[in-house]
Amino acid sequence: MKKKIYTKDTIRGFMDGFLNLAREQLMDNGCVPPVMVFYNWDAMGNGKREFMALNFSDDIEKQASIATAKVKMAMDQVDAYVFVSEAWVKIMPKGEKLPQGKAVREMEGKKEALIVTGASPHFCLSLSQPFNRIDDFPAFEFEEEIFSDRADTHWNPDHWRFKN
Repeated sequence: MKKKIYTKDTIRGFMDGFLNLAREQLMDNGCVPPVMVFYNWDAMGNGKREFMALNFSDDIEKQASIATAKVKMAMDQVDAYVFVSEAWVKIMPKGEKLPQGKAVREMEGKKEALIVTGASPHFCLSLSQPFNRIDDFPAFEFEEEIFSDRADTHWNPDHWRFKN
């Protein structure tokens, strides 16, 4: 049987759904814990998914969570993934780059955002939605979504194992 692949449209649909869930989570609980969703095709050609909660409570836990996710991707020969989290973002004027050596969380003018990334070995999609916390929880003001379609994936290709 020929190997199926997850298309950009399919992954974008997953991303839109997870962004909606992230908004609900934020409004209900005031935060969105980071999670990865791994997608594979089984031997019968059916799509399956697995969820992995990530711990970003400090830099050591964050690096350990990312390393664990990469190992899972390689061991399970993951076909695609979606990552959902909150993050600090800085909207830069076109052509301007972020300063080197400074984390976004330390910059003036940063914003909170919901981040959803979807990727396969063939593409990487990014969706973010900045938001503002208004007065007391749970009041939020959501800004316009920002979508990016990059031809390459930001994961090292060595982390992807193709099935024949």
